[in-house]
Amino acid sequence: MVKVTTMSCEKIFPIMLSTLLLAIALLFFAIAQSAPRRPPNNYPYMDAETSQRFAAGQAAIDALLQEFGENNEAIDGVNYPDDYGGRYFDKQGYLYIITTKENFDDISFLSDNPVIKDCVIYKYAPHSYKELRRLQVFLSDYGLDFGISYIGIAETQNVVGVGLLTLRNKEAILHFLRNNYKGFDESMVVFAQSERAVQLAN
Repeated sequence: MVKVTTMSCEKIFPIMLSTLLLAIALLFFAIAQSAPRRPPNNYPYMDAETSQRFAAGQAAIDALLQEFGENNEAIDGVNYPDDYGGRYFDKQGYLYIITTKENFDDISFLSDNPVIKDCVIYKYAPHSYKELRRLQVFLSDYGLDFGISYIGIAETQNVVGVGLLTLRNKEAILHFLRNNYKGFDESMVVFAQSERAVQLAN
């Protein structure tokens, strides 16, 4: 005699549902594996291409600073070359490296590292980053004397930007720098009225 075992609908339905969900999950997994892969967008406020350029540029900066090396006697602890003028990103995520060499073939810090050379756009400007940083720190020591509310390096303009509580102090600062800062060039600094009070320099 054959014994027949029956199962109630209450027992069969959960098994069928589990099997169906497993099949759906495997289907989505197969689709995901076959779809073209896109690099993750680590900067969601940018579109994907800009984000990728920006990330590559950040990697290039890290590699470039590593090639510069450390200098404990330098203001920022970095051994910046004399012809390095700073860096910035444009709105499309392209990295610009500023140099004081008009002939880019003469740049002292040209690198064969593809992480750097494949991402960098070189741009000429007259002032080195070291010059601007020294001026920033020098002038910061006299911030209270001249009503300076902000001072920083505007690398896109290759200048030291100075915010003043009143622009009436501009000429006094220029006169002071001409007489007390060796090699001062007025093109190194721009002024703007600013009531914002921030730390002037490290």
